[in-house]
Amino acid sequence: QWYMLELANYLSVSRSSLQGELETLLKSEILVSHKDGRRVYYQANKDCQILPELQSILTKTVGVVALVKKALKPLAKKIEIAFIYGSFAQSSELVSRDIDLFVAGNIGLADIAVALRSVQREINRDINPVVISIDEAQRKLLSGDHFLTSVKKANKLFLIGAESDLGKAFSGKQD
Repeated sequence: QWYMLELANYLSVSRSSLQGELETLLKSEILVSHKDGRRVYYQANKDCQILPELQSILTKTVGVVALVKKALKPLAKKIEIAFIYGSFAQSSELVSRDIDLFVAGNIGLADIAVALRSVQREINRDINPVVISIDEAQRKLLSGDHFLTSVKKANKLFLIGAESDLGKAFSGKQD
């Protein structure tokens, strides 16, 4: 929940321009508000029927997905595939939870951790990367590794590559 001045500062907009937008979102029941002293706090209405779709759109455009994708872009030549999985990718996440990131390629955990540091500060959430080489991923999948098998089947938000690349990368087959 945010109070108006805090939200205006975060968004770098004036309170007067934000006020009309907040009223529209309240009237459409996308947001709810409550007063505490002189401050009015706004937050997403958990009972709003379209909230999951709005969260998904924001997450994939200006939200977490876009920020992580931007952070990984300078490392893209070393990354075969990268995606967010887990509760965040299923849109069942809570704000307090961390974000699970899978990265496969010719890159180390230290490089990924450095790239993600500013994003974690900005979103105030931990990002837990699993970094693995393509060869190791293929070996583990062939041996029936439970973790990789479940990640391969899970919902994913792709940052680098796509579902079709995942199959090629993990099977070792290239078109």
